[in-house]
Amino acid sequence: MRALWATALLKLQNLDKQMQNIRTRLSLMPAERNRIIASKNAAEAKVAAAEKVVAAHLAMIRRTESEIHALEDKRNRIRQQSALVKKNSEYQTMLAESAMLDQEIGKLESHVLAEMEKTPTLEAAVQEAKKVCAGEIRALKQEYMEFGEAEKSFRQDLEKLRSERLAAAEMLESKILEPYEELLKGNDGDPLVPIQEDGVCGNCSLKLTPQTLSSARAGRFVLCDNCSHLVYDEDL
Repeated sequence: MRALWATALLKLQNLDKQMQNIRTRLSLMPAERNRIIASKNAAEAKVAAAEKVVAAHLAMIRRTESEIHALEDKRNRIRQQSALVKKNSEYQTMLAESAMLDQEIGKLESHVLAEMEKTPTLEAAVQEAKKVCAGEIRALKQEYMEFGEAEKSFRQDLEKLRSERLAAAEMLESKILEPYEELLKGNDGDPLVPIQEDGVCGNCSLKLTPQTLSSARAGRFVLCDNCSHLVYDEDL
């Protein structure tokens, strides 16, 4: 039968392991929360980018249409003025300028028509981005909610373990608890380890002295001669 002190200390060590596991998981949660938020922002950014493309496209069409109107006004003024010109040379010059404006206007109108044909495709891309974004955000909201519930559960479990640990620690003498706590702070493996085959320490794997082995097999509280970890004989 295992020594009572070792049984009590193993219970405490198991509680500490559970608490450390929960603390580790809680420490990773801020990064996970940020990942979810970043994913949400990225999904919304895709929609904003698609909307920006459409807005720039429509703005370009409006600018071109304004340019067309300005050229049409200029051409109309030239035509009105040509009707009042008496010299044939001036009249021919105005006709040539009017013809050049007609060509330029025609090119711009063709460009506008070609760009307007692209508008439905660009607007459809916005709607598709919104659809995809909505689906992603629904999934991310669900994940965020489950994440929050898990965090709450972890904290409740941690609080429960703290109470159990307090009770378990009260069952141990200070001469056992104090070195255990110091080893626990060092974060160098389990403070309490079993003696392995051939009488070696379960922490550092070095052979224990005959005196230490004898004391451990008698159920007494002993430390490894090399690493000072607490050792016990599982066969007791």
